[in-house]
Amino acid sequence: MPAVLSDHDIYTRSAPAKPSPVALTAADVETLPEPRSAFQRELVLRLAASWVAANLEPLRNLPPNWDSYGALPLDRRASDTAERLVTQLLMQGVLPPQFFPTPEGGISVEWHEDSVEFSIDIPPGARDVHGASVYFVDEPGGIEWDEPYGDVVGRVEEILGRFLDRPDR
Repeated sequence: MPAVLSDHDIYTRSAPAKPSPVALTAADVETLPEPRSAFQRELVLRLAASWVAANLEPLRNLPPNWDSYGALPLDRRASDTAERLVTQLLMQGVLPPQFFPTPEGGISVEWHEDSVEFSIDIPPGARDVHGASVYFVDEPGGIEWDEPYGDVVGRVEEILGRFLDRPDR
């Protein structure tokens, strides 16, 4: 006969004492389930936010001159703006991006797929994404542009649709 476990035993055996946000990979984020309840939405939000924070943390700890050419450390406002933006996009089904610091202290949030590149460059001091610039290139389509975010909000939403996590991937 199997041993009977109390609720306390089940909880302490199945729940880690301290969850590690670093253990979540981009592949894990890509396969997050579609939330069907408020609880599930909160859980998916926390997982997405955990992944974003874990991927930004190494960049937030870069020292001055991290590139040996006088680069500034990542500005906290820029990284916070990137964190909010990407967490929201992950919740909408957009695939996880890559993060790159800029020498000026900003951050570039980038998606790459085949010969399509899309980036949102958030400058230091940016409190929201409206101060960002957006770069897009679609080599097969012969399209390339670099514009302020505020001027291309509609196009940004359309382009991000290309990077949605779809079942046909």
